[in-house]
Amino acid sequence: MIRYMGYEQCQLFDLGKDPEENYDLGSLLKYRPVAAKLNRDLEKICDPEALNEASQKAQQELIESKGGFPAVLAKGLTPYSAVPKGLGIGPHGEETENA
Repeated sequence: MIRYMGYEQCQLFDLGKDPEENYDLGSLLKYRPVAAKLNRDLEKICDPEALNEASQKAQQELIESKGGFPAVLAKGLTPYSAVPKGLGIGPHGEETENA
């Protein structure tokens, strides 16, 4: 069984046929070998668990710096997705023009 970021399966999408990521192939038995290979390839270049932890910590710090969950939600954003561009911090930790 593949474990990915604490889940028992990873998500897998065919972006050519499903660019909106509506149909998760990761739940299908026939795609488990593909998912396993991709997971091994990923682990050769990074530690996904460590990066996920660091990302979540940075996101929480950014949310807190913008007034916390209520303030972020009041802006019409969700605190549970990737940090939108212009919220105040760039991909390398730099302040953006909309900070």
